[in-house]
Amino acid sequence: MIQYLLNDTVNDSFYNNKVRDPFAWIGHNKLSKKDALKALNNTSHYNKNNGKWDLKFNHTTLYNKKALKKLVNKNVDNPSPDYWTSNDFSFKNRVFSKQEIDSVRKLADYSLREKVYFFTEVMYYSKNIAVFRLEEVTNQFDGGLFKDRILFMKKVNGKWIVLDEGIINRY
Repeated sequence: MIQYLLNDTVNDSFYNNKVRDPFAWIGHNKLSKKDALKALNNTSHYNKNNGKWDLKFNHTTLYNKKALKKLVNKNVDNPSPDYWTSNDFSFKNRVFSKQEIDSVRKLADYSLREKVYFFTEVMYYSKNIAVFRLEEVTNQFDGGLFKDRILFMKKVNGKWIVLDEGIINRY
């Protein structure tokens, strides 16, 4: 079931919402669910009232103290396999180990143009809302580009759509 949800959710996220690449480079190591849930408290969410990314998760319409507590309790101490394989995803991809990514960057003298994506496994926030962390890394601009977010998705008319996106504040 998780495999199906992962494929569906991530695939729909890639093709319908945030990522438009026809081919994805995936980081071999799975992101920690525990770290993702900790980071949730340090995210900015879009405020429709003022058009800025200033809401904290506990001020969004999705926030539910009971659902969050259940999500944390279920996932913080639940170890999962540490690595992705190409077969984990239904879209075209290549899974790279950290060593491969680092060696490509060194060989290319930091001219790597492709984006590398890192994921947690999909978790359930409530019965019908999936949540996962997505990091996007590229060297496309001087100093590199790093996007780190948590996506809350719900299946509507057979497709997973983003209900809310939390941008993880790293500073």
